[in-house]
This record gives sequence, structure tokens and C-alpha cells, in this order.
Amino acid sequence: MRQCFAPSCRSFNMEVNHKDYFDPSFDKAPFLKFERRFRWSFYCLNRPEMVVSLVEGGQSVKLGKVVNPWQCCDLKMEIYDASDSLRYTIKGDCCQCGVICQGPCCQEAELAVYEPFGNVVATVKRSKASIWQNMIETVANFVVNFPKGASGPDRALLIAATMMIDYIYFDKHN
Repeated sequence: MRQCFAPSCRSFNMEVNHKDYFDPSFDKAPFLKFERRFRWSFYCLNRPEMVVSLVEGGQSVKLGKVVNPWQCCDLKMEIYDASDSLRYTIKGDCCQCGVICQGPCCQEAELAVYEPFGNVVATVKRSKASIWQNMIETVANFVVNFPKGASGPDRALLIAATMMIDYIYFDKHN
């Protein structure tokens, strides 16, 4: 049943684990959890939302959430902290080649990270792998430049927002 809906509607749970390739004894249980429930969105109604929690040490503490507000054309995500205060807004122009085409020749898309007062404080860039690799499979890389002084929860929320951007705007596989 899950596969019948577009990627932008589907639910998922993702756990982020510690990983140390040099010291396997460091590998531990998850420390972050991204949880997105099924949402059948219709324009401005029932927009997708993902909750980010710190699950380290057997506890689950909500760090905040990422919301995909309705936009006519442009890409947009809003990031809220645990007290539901707006921390950042991520916006991208829909007229970028990497957003419109997404073919092997259109490689990049850039989104700006804004603080609540409207100042650009960071960027999120999406770039595809080589043209040859994209002919075989769809591969994209994201680079998140964190705002100066961003806290650990802010960084976790920005990473979650980047995952949601990829899932909603760029994952076209049903």
C-alpha cells in the first residue's frame, strides 16, 4: 500500500547511528531519529512534517520538526525547535537547472538558509555524481554549510531538512 503514494506523502522512520570505521567498538545504538508520518497533502492542507528526536541513552527528547509549507513554485522548508519557534527557513528557486531538468547535464541546485529575520546564514547545495554514473543510477550529493554558532540540535534539524528536501523535491521514483 505504501508504494501506491508519491514519495512526498509516504511515511518513514530513520535512525542515525554513531559509526567509527577506525574503532568498531565505538559503533553504538541510534542517537537521532527522524519520523515522518503519512500525510496526504492537498495544496495548503495537511502539509508534510518530520519530527526529529534525540534518542541517546534510552531517552527520547524532541529536538524540533521540519515542515514543508505550501509553495506555488519554489522549494521551501521551515525548521522549528522543540518549543515550536521558527529557527530557520530553507528556500530555493524553482527555476534552477538542477531543479527543473534533473537530467545528467543539469547537475546543481542551491538553496539558502534564512534565519527568522530574513538574513541568509548558510546554504544547502545539491550536486549529482558524474554524468556517466547518473546514466546508470540516480545519485546526488548534498553539502550543508551550517550557520556559524549553530547548536547540535540546529545541525540535526538542518540535516533532517536536507533529507526531506531530497525526498520531497528530488526523489521521483515511485
